[in-house]
Amino acid sequence: MELVYLWIEEYKNIKKQGFNFSSKFDCNFFPRYEKNCEDITCDKMIDGCKLKITAKNNINIFPEKINLTTIAGENGSGKSSLLEVLSNKYDPIYYRHVFFIFFDKVNRRLSLHGALRGGVFDYIFIDELEDNNEFYIKVVSDMQKVENTKSVYLSNLLNENDLMLPIFSENNSYSNMVNISTSHLLNQRKLIETKTQGANSESMTGFDKVYRSYRIQQIQSAIIAIQNGLIVPFKLPEKLVIKNINFEGLFEKIIKDSNNIKFNKILEVIKNHNNEETIFKNYVKMNLVIALLLENKDLNNPISEELVDIVLGLKMGSTLEEFYDNVSMTLKGYEFFIDENTKATTEYTENFFKNADKLLRKIEELNIRHTLVRNRYEIELDIKSNNFDFLEIYEKMIQQSEYFWDISWRGLSSGEETFLYQFSRLFFLEGNYKDNPFMNLKVENKEVENIILLIDEGEVTLHPEWQKSYIKYLIEFLERNFTQNIHLILTTHSPFILSDMPKDNIVFLEKGKQVYPEIDTFGANIHTLLSHGFFMREGLMGEFAKQRLEQILNYLTKGIDNIDLSQQEIKYTIDLVGEELLKRKLENLYNEFYGIVINKEDEYLKRIKELEAQLEERDND
Repeated sequence: MELVYLWIEEYKNIKKQGFNFSSKFDCNFFPRYEKNCEDITCDKMIDGCKLKITAKNNINIFPEKINLTTIAGENGSGKSSLLEVLSNKYDPIYYRHVFFIFFDKVNRRLSLHGALRGGVFDYIFIDELEDNNEFYIKVVSDMQKVENTKSVYLSNLLNENDLMLPIFSENNSYSNMVNISTSHLLNQRKLIETKTQGANSESMTGFDKVYRSYRIQQIQSAIIAIQNGLIVPFKLPEKLVIKNINFEGLFEKIIKDSNNIKFNKILEVIKNHNNEETIFKNYVKMNLVIALLLENKDLNNPISEELVDIVLGLKMGSTLEEFYDNVSMTLKGYEFFIDENTKATTEYTENFFKNADKLLRKIEELNIRHTLVRNRYEIELDIKSNNFDFLEIYEKMIQQSEYFWDISWRGLSSGEETFLYQFSRLFFLEGNYKDNPFMNLKVENKEVENIILLIDEGEVTLHPEWQKSYIKYLIEFLERNFTQNIHLILTTHSPFILSDMPKDNIVFLEKGKQVYPEIDTFGANIHTLLSHGFFMREGLMGEFAKQRLEQILNYLTKGIDNIDLSQQEIKYTIDLVGEELLKRKLENLYNEFYGIVINKEDEYLKRIKELEAQLEERDND
């Protein structure tokens, strides 16, 4: 199932516009409105609207079950607005102002959603286009879902609009929607931020806890995907590395920030009365106790002072090796003195040590050797032969306490890590989230055959070298890991992405409208794409450099004294210019302005030597 056309009556900066998403068909919609009002203001559409469809003989250059469309345009052109409509994130008052056309390849027909042909039929057979390509269309309020299809929205950007669930009613959505954007997934963790543990009067958590919890979940998802056969176009990591954070830095920060004298005393005792080797050996146990204290260190907490006294007394009377066991044994079921008439056993300490003991057992089951690297505790785990259940326990613990591990992949670049998280997030939809209809690829317990995959600037955090590979990697990943028909629609600012796309597969936007610039994008070099007026109207030079050089040019040619630069500073600035022709032009103007006579023969010889040096350098490369 392939999206062919979308009509939007009005949404944000998009007004009465149609958008062609297919290289196979060209659609034009001609709406009719009430006669007694102006088209530009009246939104009361009446019957008799005309739809013109022209079939094109373009061949899909992408794999058989994959079709691609890119949405491109400058900031404010309508990319985000268009994507919001495609992902069902717009106000319900616009239901009757939107309709979609999909190409049903199996039945060889165009399927209408949100509109009816002749007010009766919701399809147009392809064979009909040979005799007639104009049809009367009636836009309706109810929208039938695209059969056997699910839409998936993916974005790594932090976007407020991604926090909302699709708000269409059951009868007004063109398809069931899955939101796996970073903002939406982070929003699912917000309960961590507001949850109050133990007897604390306020939450001890913040965004750092939410984000770290989310990052652990990202790593877990990637591990599950790898262990279940994830296929990517690069070498998958084989090892996961876990390092402790610098405990001295942690202690100093806590001591500096805390006004709890007894709490600081515990940290000072741990820091000063144990050698590095002992602390390293018992690092996890030590940090579990510190995590407990951190959660309850607020002086307004009714159990804070008593808890600190207990832990301090136990530390003073035991070695670090015994420290955790003594604290755990004492505090399990301990009744804290709340006021003169009340004692209470905190559920928090019970749950804390339950999870802590479980974490320690899981670590012991791994049967791994710890390594000391630059005073940092480090372990390396084989991904395919280990069980990573302990990460789930660790993730629960750091929701309300300090983290004490840095977790990373062995031998994976930052670009590959970005790809891994995107790909594993998509892979996780297949066969996972079995009981969550908002997070899987099923409709009525049946796996769908078609996916509309919407990606918002998926390449945005990647180095240009990785952006060049984005489309290639994405196609290879989808082809190897999914059996469904996929229409991939992505927004981008990157010329590297557009260089992989035929122009008929690009929706060019300008001020909320689709435009058709005269430019061949496929296989075009980046400079050609950027030089085109559609992309960079003001040229390719940085604005600061452009302004400074324009000031110098005006000064040298017109005598406009609009710069506060000496002759020496002007000459220095001209010498910095990297564009050869511009530099020579400015040098000539400079010499003429200041009356400097140049020996042409010496200048030519100098230029010849420069060119020879450039050629020699190029040959060496």
